[in-house]
Amino acid sequence: MESIDRINTGRPYPLGVTTEHGYTYFSVVMNRGTHCGIILYDRKSGKKSRLPFDREHRYGSIYSMALKALDTERYSYNYYEEDQVFTDPYARKIYGHEKWGKEASFLMGGFLCGSYCWEGDRPLCRPCEESVVYCLNVRAFTRHGSSGVEHKGTFRGIMEKLPYLKELGITAIELMPAYEFDEVEKQTEMNSMEEARRSCTDASVRERCLNCWGYKEGYYFAPKASYAAGNDVETEFKDMVRALHKNGIEVIMQFYFPKEVKQGLIPDVVKYWVLEYHIDGIHLKGERLPLSVIATEPLLSDTKIWYDDFPYTELYGNDGVPLYRNLASYNDSYMNTARRFLKGDDNTLGSFLELQRKNPACGGVINYITNYYGFTLADMVSYEQKHNEENGESNRDGSDQNLTWNCGVEGPTRKKNIMSLRLRQMKNALTMLFLSQGTPLLYSGDEFANTRYGNNNPYCQDNRTGWIKWNAASAGQEVLQYTKSLIALRKAHPVLR
Repeated sequence: MESIDRINTGRPYPLGVTTEHGYTYFSVVMNRGTHCGIILYDRKSGKKSRLPFDREHRYGSIYSMALKALDTERYSYNYYEEDQVFTDPYARKIYGHEKWGKEASFLMGGFLCGSYCWEGDRPLCRPCEESVVYCLNVRAFTRHGSSGVEHKGTFRGIMEKLPYLKELGITAIELMPAYEFDEVEKQTEMNSMEEARRSCTDASVRERCLNCWGYKEGYYFAPKASYAAGNDVETEFKDMVRALHKNGIEVIMQFYFPKEVKQGLIPDVVKYWVLEYHIDGIHLKGERLPLSVIATEPLLSDTKIWYDDFPYTELYGNDGVPLYRNLASYNDSYMNTARRFLKGDDNTLGSFLELQRKNPACGGVINYITNYYGFTLADMVSYEQKHNEENGESNRDGSDQNLTWNCGVEGPTRKKNIMSLRLRQMKNALTMLFLSQGTPLLYSGDEFANTRYGNNNPYCQDNRTGWIKWNAASAGQEVLQYTKSLIALRKAHPVLR
C-alpha cells in the first residue's frame, strides 16, 4: 500500500468506481456516514487495508475519495460503515460468484481494467416493425449435451450458436437476467419449500435451492461471472455483443428491479449498459420504476425500452410521434387472447383480430404466445394442468390460468390422431404470431417443440427439465422448418408487419 497516495479531492458522481488520468475515484452513498470508508484487498498477498472517509470527502450523503496509481488488477474492494461491510451496488465487477451453483461466502467489488476494441461496433437501431425477437436464458440455452457447443451454458455458447440463430431468421435476442445475481437461495428465501426439503434427499435439495432465472435483486452493473466460459466475463460479454451485431442481431437485456431498489440507481444501470456494453435495448421488469425518466432520457432515444405499458400521451403529448419508435408495450394481453382463440373459446374473435392488427404509431407492441413463464409451445398443446411437483412446492407455484387445451390427452401420448392435432395447433399458433402486426417474440426451443414436461415454472430446474433439448424428434424438425418459413415470409412482405 506504500505506493498508493490517498488524496482528498474526490467527486460525487458517477457513483461506483472510475479510473482516469492515473486516479481511481470511489463514490458511494452511506446511510449514516459515521466511521466509514474503503477496504482494499490485496489479491496477491491476502492483506487488507482500511482507508477511512473524512469530512472533506462528504458530498451530502455521498462519500468520495480518489487514489493515485492504484494497481486495479491487483486489488478488489468493499466498503465499511461502522461494523457493517458491504459490496458496492455500483461495482462493475464482482468476485465470489465465478462458479455456478456454489454458495458465495464473501463478495468483493472489482475494477474494469484496460480498454476494449469494439472495431467500430455500434447498436443496430433496427425498427420494431422489422424485428423478430428470440428470448433465452443464457445457461439453459446451451447447457444440455445435445446443444453441440463446446462452452455450454455461457455467453460463448451463444456465440457458437450464431449460425443457427442467423439461419432461423431472428433479428434480436432477449436475455433473461444476465447481470450478477446469487442463484443459491438463502434459508430465509426458502420458507415456501421447507416441507419439500424435509422429505427430499440432499442432492435434490441442492438442486431445488437454485434460482436459475435471477428475478431478484442483484449487482446490476456486472455481467454474471458464472455465465462466462473464461475468467474475463466483461470481455466475453462484449465479444458476444460484437459478434451478434456483425451478424445483424441485436441484444436486449432484461432487468428486474424489486421495490427495494433505489429509483436513482435504475437509470444509471440502463445508461451504463448502453454505453459500456453496446446493448440495443432493455426490458424493464419490477415495481416502482422511474419510467418517465428513462423513457425521456436523450441518451436512450435510439435504445429499445420495453415495459408492460407506457403512458404515451403523457410522454409525447396528444400529437407526438417519435422519430424512432423505441418504446414498446410488453404484456400478456396478446398471449392470453391468442390462446383462448386457439382452443376455441367463445367470443374471442373480435379481441383476437384487434390484437392482430394492433400497431400504434407512437410505440411498438411485443407479441408472444409463450414466454419463459408458463407452458412452452409443445406443452401448451399437451397439458391443461401444471405439473410442477419437482419444484418442491407441492405444485402450488406457477400460474393456474394456463388457457391451454391438451387436444384430448394430458401429457405424452402415442395416439397418432392426437399427435397430428397437436402439430397442427403448434403451426396455427406460430402462424398467428408471425402474421400479426406487432413485433413477434419466440421463446427459445419453441421453434422445434421443446418440452418442459408440463412444468410451467421451472425457475429452479437446472436440469433437462429447464434446459433446451436440441435433439428434437421428427415433429420438432417439422415445426422448425415451418418456423423458418414463417419468419422468411414475414420479412419478404412488409404488409404483414
